[in-house]
Amino acid sequence: MSALRIFRSRKYLQRILIYICLAMVLLVGVSSYTVYYNAENTVLNMQYEANQKVLSQMNYNISYMNEMIKTMATSVFFDTDMVPMMYGVEGADYFDMNRGFSKINTAVGTSSFLDSIVVYNGMSDKFYSTANMPVLSDRMYAGLRQVLEGDKPVPKMKLIPMSLQGNGVEFFSFIVYESLGDYKQGDSALILNIKSKWLFDNVKLINKLEIPDHSGIYLMDAAGTILNPEPSADLQAEELKPLLAGHIKASNQEAAYFTASSGGDKYVVTYMQTDVNGWKIVTVKPFNSILGFVTEFRTVTLISIASFLVLTVILAFFVSHRLYKPIERLMKQIKGKPGDGDEEVGTVSESDELAYLSHAYDRVYDKMSAVMQDKHARKEIVKQYYMKQILTGSEGMSEAEFAEIVQQHQLHVAVESGYRLCVIGIDRLKQFEESRSAFEKKTLRFAIMNIAEETIGSAFRIQLYDSKSDHFAVLISGEPKREGGREALIARLHELQQVIAKYYHLSLSAAVSDEFNGYSAISKHYNQTLHELKYRIIFGEKAVITPEMVAGNEDHPERHIAPEAERQFGEAIKSGNGKLMLEQLNRITDQAVQLHYDQLIHAMLRLTVILNQTFKEIASNRIRPLDMDLTGFTERVLEKETLEEMAETFRQTLTELASGMADNKDDQKTAVIVQAIKDMIDQNYVDMDLSLQKVASALKLSTSYVGKLFNSSESMSVAEYITAARLRQALKLLEEKDYTIQEVMSRSGFSSESNFYKLFKKRFGTTPKEYRVKRMLG
Repeated sequence: MSALRIFRSRKYLQRILIYICLAMVLLVGVSSYTVYYNAENTVLNMQYEANQKVLSQMNYNISYMNEMIKTMATSVFFDTDMVPMMYGVEGADYFDMNRGFSKINTAVGTSSFLDSIVVYNGMSDKFYSTANMPVLSDRMYAGLRQVLEGDKPVPKMKLIPMSLQGNGVEFFSFIVYESLGDYKQGDSALILNIKSKWLFDNVKLINKLEIPDHSGIYLMDAAGTILNPEPSADLQAEELKPLLAGHIKASNQEAAYFTASSGGDKYVVTYMQTDVNGWKIVTVKPFNSILGFVTEFRTVTLISIASFLVLTVILAFFVSHRLYKPIERLMKQIKGKPGDGDEEVGTVSESDELAYLSHAYDRVYDKMSAVMQDKHARKEIVKQYYMKQILTGSEGMSEAEFAEIVQQHQLHVAVESGYRLCVIGIDRLKQFEESRSAFEKKTLRFAIMNIAEETIGSAFRIQLYDSKSDHFAVLISGEPKREGGREALIARLHELQQVIAKYYHLSLSAAVSDEFNGYSAISKHYNQTLHELKYRIIFGEKAVITPEMVAGNEDHPERHIAPEAERQFGEAIKSGNGKLMLEQLNRITDQAVQLHYDQLIHAMLRLTVILNQTFKEIASNRIRPLDMDLTGFTERVLEKETLEEMAETFRQTLTELASGMADNKDDQKTAVIVQAIKDMIDQNYVDMDLSLQKVASALKLSTSYVGKLFNSSESMSVAEYITAARLRQALKLLEEKDYTIQEVMSRSGFSSESNFYKLFKKRFGTTPKEYRVKRMLG
């Protein structure tokens, strides 16, 4: 039991054993099947060849018999002694007839296969036959007359099977007549009757040489009817006929063999087309009797295979155990080493030793990779730290300290050589920071460092630095690896920009310093190059900025936008002229590209202040406020990374403002007229003749214009507004004064009491009297 338990625990050993056994079973099985299949086909082909020889001999015998009969029939038919019998009229000379009888009796007596000869005289419609068949003559004559006078054509010089008593073929008739075409009723004919026994005994004799109890040879006519007495084969005629017909039709061959089943038994059927009357000779033999030897061979083979497999299992056990030995030793070594994750590894080892070893290898590999990565990361962190020290504090280092840092931390920096700095920045940094996960940002920074190492490092000796914020620094030292100075560096930077844009959809800008000597000047040029990178606000994304490109800006830090330009910008805004606004904005931006970076940012801030202050001034002087909100406009401008984007933000806002001011002019005019109408009604509602016509006349405007303008603005007609003003006054008088209803009505501008009551109740849901009572009680 202990050994069995150990064996069950060794999964890989079980797999080796199973695979060896399966391989041997598959090999032996396929080999045995191939041998058996070839043996079976060989035996069947040999049997077919033997059957073909037998059938060919039978075909020869039948053909030879047919030729003998044909020769004899021709000889007798054309004998002159036969003329009186065939063509003589009734009452012909007896001696002439007797010669004919003598002739046919002699022919029958000297032939072993002739049963009788019959002469049909069409002139007298009589049959004459040999003297050996007086008993069957009437039935025979009737059968022959049926053949001669039937609807079917009379076969000429062909063997016709005849069955007079309905118990099989009794004889074959061979008819000869004079006509070259079909037989015509009334023509004379010579009929030779052939013994069927003579032909069938020939077939039976050959059949005895085969397997008489289960096999047989059939003689079939063109219609598929079996002519010879049914042999002893188990495959019956009614089953054989459709099978044979179907196979001949499918194969379209005159001689072949096939297998057929009957009653659960299998048979081999061989057939051959004869040269006589379309007859077929068919042999039927039991499949097992033909393949008896092969069956015995199969049985012996199966026993041998079983014995071989038993030996295979025993041998496979020893072989697999030997193959498993190295795995077993390795398992013992690994399991003997304690470590973290032993429980997890133990669970894996229960399923498969190889899975256990693979898992153990993965654990060791992961730990080693983690150690190497950690070591590399620490080394890179230290290297980046000292690069930052060099970039920001090189002027405070001694030459010995600088050389020690470079050598100790394996920085790719030459100690005594010329230097050049390049600062690379990520365009649209805010969008980059907000749209990417921490992992994505880390990956992209790593990619930029690697690609920069490949593109720039292939031509220059460089040391990279990642600020982890908004830029990367590249310190170039020593002689270039290839020809070319700053132009070659700029070309490499453009290549870097293209690769990053294509594969990572990021835009990079860069600034390149002039070449300088002395390590102590690294910090100064780093800060200067970092400052020059800010000028991408002028040159746009993917810019590569050199000191010459910004020299005009840097040389005049005091330059600023003229106050007169700022004043004209404010006046253009107040004018509401969009075209003038944009012209003034373009004048200022054209001046801004020449400014120092700090002055440029200050100029943009000044423009936002001017726009905000002017907008507030315009809004305060309008009856109807402008439908615009400039909250956060300054932040939107400062978020832009380029001067062109800032200018575009101004253009959009100024265009919207100009459009709003143009629309508001019409609204302002409408508001003034509507307000004048309201003031006139509020002051003159007591006038009972106050109407739209009177208001329009006072304003010197047309009635239709005033009505349409007021209705469009207030969504009510002038008459409705007059009524509303009068009802407000009436309600106020009812609440505050002790006037009578008629006094309230007259002081409110109503001339009709019924109309007053109707309008009051429609507006307030009650009559004036009820309203006053409710106020007093309430």
